[in-house]
Amino acid sequence: MIPLIGATCLQLLLLMGLVQTFGLFGKYKEYVCAATIVSGILASLAFGALVYSFAISDFSVELVAEHSHSSKPLIYKISGTWANHEGSILLFTWFLAALSCLYLFFAFRQKSPFMLRVLGSQGALIAGFSAFTIFTSNPFVRLFPTPFEGNGLNPILQDIGLAMHPPMLYAGYVFFSLAFSHAVAVLMLPKDAKRWAKELRPYMQIAWVLLTIGITLGSWWAYRELGWGGFWFWDPVENASLLPWLAGTALIHSLRVVEVQGAQIRWSIMLAVLTFALGLIGFFLVRSGVLSSVHSFALDPGRGLGILLLLTIFIGSAFVLFAMNGARIKPTENYGLFSREGFLLLNNLLLMTLCVTVLIGTLYPLFMHAFNLGSISVGTPYFNTTFNPIAGLTLALCAIGSGIAWRKDKPKQKMLLPPIIALGICLIFIHEVIPFLSLWGALWLVISMALNIPRQKNIWPMWLAHVGVAIVALSIVIHFALGTQQELNMKIGDTTKFAGYEIKLQEVKAVDGDNYIAREGHFIAQYGSRLSDLYPQTRYFPVEGQKTNETALARRWNGDLYLVIGDRDLKHNSFAVRIYWRPMMFGIWGGAALMALGGALGVALRRKR
Repeated sequence: MIPLIGATCLQLLLLMGLVQTFGLFGKYKEYVCAATIVSGILASLAFGALVYSFAISDFSVELVAEHSHSSKPLIYKISGTWANHEGSILLFTWFLAALSCLYLFFAFRQKSPFMLRVLGSQGALIAGFSAFTIFTSNPFVRLFPTPFEGNGLNPILQDIGLAMHPPMLYAGYVFFSLAFSHAVAVLMLPKDAKRWAKELRPYMQIAWVLLTIGITLGSWWAYRELGWGGFWFWDPVENASLLPWLAGTALIHSLRVVEVQGAQIRWSIMLAVLTFALGLIGFFLVRSGVLSSVHSFALDPGRGLGILLLLTIFIGSAFVLFAMNGARIKPTENYGLFSREGFLLLNNLLLMTLCVTVLIGTLYPLFMHAFNLGSISVGTPYFNTTFNPIAGLTLALCAIGSGIAWRKDKPKQKMLLPPIIALGICLIFIHEVIPFLSLWGALWLVISMALNIPRQKNIWPMWLAHVGVAIVALSIVIHFALGTQQELNMKIGDTTKFAGYEIKLQEVKAVDGDNYIAREGHFIAQYGSRLSDLYPQTRYFPVEGQKTNETALARRWNGDLYLVIGDRDLKHNSFAVRIYWRPMMFGIWGGAALMALGGALGVALRRKR
């Protein structure tokens, strides 16, 4: 009964989305607002029905039977809802409908045609994704007869980090849909630029915070769960989430220029469309089946064509509107190049250059394969050579731009101190060009932020976010410069020395989990007088027939000792062990947390004002 209710609500959601689309005409306020509210209710009921089906292990639903098992812990039964193609599409659609309701709640008093056009554009997105869900990715398909048990969930997805990662990521993508809808509304009905930017910017800050948290959770999961000792592999699906984050960062800064100066309006509109477009491109890459990745769940290219069709319709329509009406939207003020808005524009251009760099590295192998031009792998060397130096320059410009005034300014003598100190440190420790540029930019920003601690309350969010970016960038540079690893075989009682630690394999025993059995090693790691007990595992999941590695970490402020235990060598009665020293992990996670905190505080203080 519950799945039938969910399927019916999903079909009605398509109808309500079409009614909401009439807001694009700037009329029918009562009907559009009512359709928005009903859409939110219907989407919540549909998604709630799917969550309930997973929670009670209703194997009459094909999706539950394929991606769940009665022995799984409840948290992973629920997260199994979106750990697959169909469920993740429904989650995305639910977020779209819920966001429309949220926007209506805060904008209802405006009673303006502009608000209706935003809702109408959101309605078109809801209708499009509802249709896609119903016709290509229906999550409520039934099984007859009902199987007694399900197939289980991919073991590497049974982790708290990945349980939270997709909802955060999709929520960020969906909030960026408001950028697209506002851009469409402005192009259909030009209005005061500052008012438009003032309304949109808080939503973009929320999107940026959610996406920052989502990317960080995914990285944290990969670091802990995959057992290879890294947190970012330049995997195409990882890159897909980075693209809208970079464009969204540029958009937030550009909207600030529009809000304060009334400049860069057309550029901001274009960024708004491109940011959402990059989110949809990422969605296409993950859900189309064109990529093979631990993050990618769809294997049906036909579904990818559906997403590509939605992308073409929505983004193509926005570009047509821009070509028709963009010239009618004119900036209200000019500004000098050496000014905050001038440097923000330069930073915008560099951020979009980073986007292009990542996009080329991600799509180029796909084009080579599609046109039978051979097989090529684009990995870390390409991104280190192209991405890192541009990122270093971007950080340096960020340090300059945050310390100068609006409209027009003159270079200040105090601005010379951070780059000189950073240059001196780099000359001492780095002798290669690309690491040199990356470290210089990161240090420049760190020192600038340290020397310019704000006194005004309203500047603290911006300062915290920039400090977070600086700490993450500096930590990553140090991490890759000083990280080491070792692979060896150890018998019980063996001791090895590594990165200042003395590590002893104390014992290995079998452990039974809720839905797995494991081989667990007990290592004692001594650093000076400090002792750490580490318990890495190799887990086997009988239902899925798969193995995973559970890492063990000894954390210090300046890095992690990272241990993985592998297979047993019966001949020599030893175990394969991988040991890594991963510097500055606290700075990477802590810096990301500061970025999200700064963005969240910015929204909170703005709301209070």
